[in-house]
Amino acid sequence: MKRILIVAATSGYQTRMFADAARRLGVAPVLATDRCHVLEDPWGDRAIPVRFDDPYSAAETIAQAGPFDGIVAVADRPTLIAALAAAKLGMPYNSPASVEAAPGSRGDRFARGRLRRRVEVPGRKGGGRADLPRHAGHCSM
Repeated sequence: MKRILIVAATSGYQTRMFADAARRLGVAPVLATDRCHVLEDPWGDRAIPVRFDDPYSAAETIAQAGPFDGIVAVADRPTLIAALAAAKLGMPYNSPASVEAAPGSRGDRFARGRLRRRVEVPGRKGGGRADLPRHAGHCSM
């Protein structure tokens, strides 16, 4: 049976919904959650315990539990862990660099800094540059 890894918060209501959907499709869900690693399976879901605040270690833990046929991250925080795990497992997924640069991720400050820089504004006289806040609806990057 195919296995899909779902990286999500233990308490997130969506976590169970994703797992139920996988089962309905005939795919075995494997959860990687931020549950307590000391207690013996407190939620009864046999989830892989990971720490969201240590994504590199979490990705290594997940890679050791592989292989998987697919990976889904539910919400923003688990996305970097999923990207790192996919890279370790040689699976197609968003690159860790792209996840870190995305708004809402661990690299959110980096992304906002890039957006605040001056950007090209199409159609501006002379092809000049303009500040993003004044021309946000007309920018291309």
